[in-house]
Amino acid sequence: MEIGERISNLERMILLREGVTRSDDDLPPRMKQPVPNGPTEGHLISDEMLDVMLNDYYSLRGWDVAGVPTPQTLERLGLLELTALV
Repeated sequence: MEIGERISNLERMILLREGVTRSDDDLPPRMKQPVPNGPTEGHLISDEMLDVMLNDYYSLRGWDVAGVPTPQTLERLGLLELTALV
């Protein structure tokens, strides 16, 4: 589990270095349209809902509200030297 977490955080740091920001953590347009039929007909994921989900996800990952791994998370994973990437 820790190896996977290290990989995810390393990948995120590389993406941040390349200019990826929170605004890039978005859903495809199709996912933001109402479901046309079935038991969830008419439901959609709004920008507000996505914002709440991103906040929760970032918090669970040990990242700040901008999606940047915190120094504490990087230190726990032995990746503190990656702060120089951003």
